[in-house]
Amino acid sequence: LMSTLWNPKEIPFLEDFLRQTMHLIPWEFEPPVVMIKDATVEIPSGPLYLVTSLLKNKGARVPYGKRCLFDFSDKFLPDGVFQSLLGLCALEASSSMDDEITAPELYRTWGKIPFRSKAKVGEIQELSESNDSAPIGAFYLVQSTGDKILLIVEEKHSSMAKQIFNLVSELIQQINTQTMNGKLEWTVWFERIHKYISETAAKYFNQAPWYSEMELTNAKDEPVADQNQGSDSKNEVKALLGLEDSDADDDIDHLNEENVRTSGEALDDFLLAEVVRESAADLSS
Repeated sequence: LMSTLWNPKEIPFLEDFLRQTMHLIPWEFEPPVVMIKDATVEIPSGPLYLVTSLLKNKGARVPYGKRCLFDFSDKFLPDGVFQSLLGLCALEASSSMDDEITAPELYRTWGKIPFRSKAKVGEIQELSESNDSAPIGAFYLVQSTGDKILLIVEEKHSSMAKQIFNLVSELIQQINTQTMNGKLEWTVWFERIHKYISETAAKYFNQAPWYSEMELTNAKDEPVADQNQGSDSKNEVKALLGLEDSDADDDIDHLNEENVRTSGEALDDFLLAEVVRESAADLSS
């Protein structure tokens, strides 16, 4: 298409421009099968790209799992940002690609992306000696009609949730810096007992599996003192959350309205079809 519409001398500039603006994302997986009138179309050799603006629509089918919400609704989530995020996640997945990594499933409003867990320092030698690779999981991203992005990690892959959250947060920051001139603003919410609590509350409650040792990644949130820094810092955070001295350290029922939402409030504009993806073997183990 480029060679048809553009002068061949201009194609390198065009490719570079579209890659910088994240409209083209390098595609390192096997090329998809293209059918036209029941005939397979041979894809020419050479670099392949994902054109993020041409992703198809399909209803979101996701598992339940561990859930985290990136909420841009205080301002808005511009068209194309979510699709660029999917493309960058796919590109990241291809960096650890081997025969065990399958191609991502990407659609206009959701995607399933494979993820290879990063081995911890103490595990690297064990993996090397056993000739095993780091475990592989997957995560889901879904865009709502109300300027929100939902991150879902299946229960069986919850040990990877912290790394996946870090990755998605870093990629959103990358998009914000490179293509949005830092204009994006968002808050982060984590599901806890059928409610969603703020990033500040999640840090205070040491919300597993996301925040057991995690640093805050969203500069818009209030700084949160580590609970090990002393009772004064802990009490300051407790007051910020609207909790009284008499409230238990794991009590979310008394959080002020700035730090808690019901699941209905958090997910009111998502169109999700829940599916069970666990095999019989998973269920019987």
